[in-house]
Amino acid sequence: MAPLCIAVVRFGEHLVLVERELPRRGKKGVALRVGFPGGKKWQAWGIEWNTLREACEELGLPQGSLVAEHYFGSWHHPQFPARVTHYTLCLFKEGMFFNIRAGRNIQRIILATPDEMVALTTTTIFPPVANYFGLTNRKIRAIRKRRVGSKQ
Repeated sequence: MAPLCIAVVRFGEHLVLVERELPRRGKKGVALRVGFPGGKKWQAWGIEWNTLREACEELGLPQGSLVAEHYFGSWHHPQFPARVTHYTLCLFKEGMFFNIRAGRNIQRIILATPDEMVALTTTTIFPPVANYFGLTNRKIRAIRKRRVGSKQ
């Protein structure tokens, strides 16, 4: 099943794309939100890196790190409060891929430029994510076309 883009985070000139596998119908899914424990929550696709840096400073975490919260709950019924089970600290380095295993769901966190973000993945990009970074469908198609052409 195709992964779904649930978060895009600005990291200097780069973006962090968080993907998750869509749960099968009737199964409980895993939502991954970006934030930090005991603090303010931001809409995942709108996070600015400087805000996360401030969060890292408050928590005494190393710079360039991100805390990803795993919420276990029903993906289809967000009104039911999801249960926070644990926090994962991810250290991002350029070009590194992280697999976060939660049950059968695997989230992939990719560090990429906006062009690379589209080129690296066949992910469905949420309209708010695309709008936030000025990615129109036309631009996305053009980037994917370039990628296909470069393979030959």
